Amino acid sequence: MSNIQTESQNLTSLTNQTGALLTWATGLVIGSVDERDKAILNLKEIKAAIKIVEDDKEQVYRPIKAALDSVVAKYKPLLKTLEDAELTVRRKVTAFEEQRLAAERKVQEAERRQREEEALRVAQERERALQEEIARAEAEADARAAELKAQGQPHLAEAVLEQAAIGVQAMQQVVEKATDNEFAAASHQMEVAKTVQAAGAAFTTRMVWSYRLVDIKQVPANFLVLDQAAVRAAIRSGERKIDGLEIFQEAQGSLR
Repeated sequence: MSNIQTESQNLTSLTNQTGALLTWATGLVIGSVDERDKAILNLKEIKAAIKIVEDDKEQVYRPIKAALDSVVAKYKPLLKTLEDAELTVRRKVTAFEEQRLAAERKVQEAERRQREEEALRVAQERERALQEEIARAEAEADARAAELKAQGQPHLAEAVLEQAAIGVQAMQQVVEKATDNEFAAASHQMEVAKTVQAAGAAFTTRMVWSYRLVDIKQVPANFLVLDQAAVRAAIRSGERKIDGLEIFQEAQGSLR
């Protein structure tokens, strides 16, 4: 790799060298002391090039950052005050709406239970009426079949009984369907209004799942995150044994 030009005025030239530099670094193989020393020399030049880029970036970025910091400082207190006010009001409205929704759901639940009780009463009455009708139909069919048998027509008697059984089954299906429909209607619960309108503004309340920590010891391991900063600090302080971790030494190169 040819020597890198490290003068600040050659930043454009340096930019044009970066692709070739990465290609050289990727293909670098160190098999001898001479190759190592050459690599260290080039590494020193790379570090000098990095400083050139950082210095140039800082010259461009510093006034931009100062202007940005000035804008942020100007508007931050105002935005913070408004955001605090907005959060305070939103929390209070949400708390009120949560109580309102809970009260409305309680009323609706009571009304639903009443409808279901009424549907059950109606179903029981319908079932009693059905059983009476079935008993009447079966009695008539039995009497008619007995007459036909007495007249020497057993096949007709059997047909009468079969037709009566079909009729009974049809009545049962009608009653079952009517009962199912009534229970479905009784169990249906209207959605509580979650969006309210006020002076052209709409406020929507929705229930979301959240959590609070009760006992950290019972939290599954896959939900816990290793505090790497604390681990590294402990190792730097001399800790050499931490359950569940392997502590080892690895080589790190530095250039001065």
